[in-house]
Amino acid sequence: MADMKQSESFYSSRKKRKTKLSPAASSIRSERGVIYIGHIPHGFYEKEMKGYFSQFGTVTHVRLARSRKTGGSKGYAFVEFEDKEVAKIAAETMNNYLMFDKLLKCMSVLLKILPPL
Repeated sequence: MADMKQSESFYSSRKKRKTKLSPAASSIRSERGVIYIGHIPHGFYEKEMKGYFSQFGTVTHVRLARSRKTGGSKGYAFVEFEDKEVAKIAAETMNNYLMFDKLLKCMSVLLKILPPL
């Protein structure tokens, strides 16, 4: 019986909660630009990405997709910039960029289709 209660509390604590942004916060986020980066080479993780893409402008958030099972990188990420124009320039510049024997695929994406950061 004790095991049953532990498992219930474990699963209830893992439920995802949706958070609503205040109108002011959502308007600020709508001014930001986000790029998708695919075909990311091994060893180019959050810290390295933030440092590399900061040459284009202020990076506000980096989200690297990781496997739930192993924690390893899935090979794609989203980088959020303070300005939409900077994100567009970074995506155009870095698309088909050769990095560690892999061609990066970058494109500017709408914030609406981006998973929560």
